[in-house]
Amino acid sequence: MMARRVPRLAAVLLSLPLLLATACKDNRTRLRGTWERTDNPGQTIEFDAERMSHSYPHGGKPIEGPYEVVDDRADGLLIEPSIEFLDGRRLRADRQRIEFVDDDTLMMTNAKNGTGGTYVRRS
Repeated sequence: MMARRVPRLAAVLLSLPLLLATACKDNRTRLRGTWERTDNPGQTIEFDAERMSHSYPHGGKPIEGPYEVVDDRADGLLIEPSIEFLDGRRLRADRQRIEFVDDDTLMMTNAKNGTGGTYVRRS
């Protein structure tokens, strides 16, 4: 009986890294698309191919640039975005914590000061 359990346990332990890597990819995939802020209709943020674009409904230029995933956990991501300027310069922005409420809702908060909001999927 014990001899049978050891190979099963070994198989489970060996598959853990693969399961964790798959979970990481799922969060990055879940993030892709366009999201709209619930308390400010028209304010959207789009994530695609490690780039983000943040648009505001009441004027102002969209903010866009690449982002790097700093931490990937089961409930969400911690990203570090950069803002790109027309002259090619980049400014590193505050890290953002993204937590998935469900498949169509996320909460994004500034990791430094806690400000943020809730967004719903638009596409």
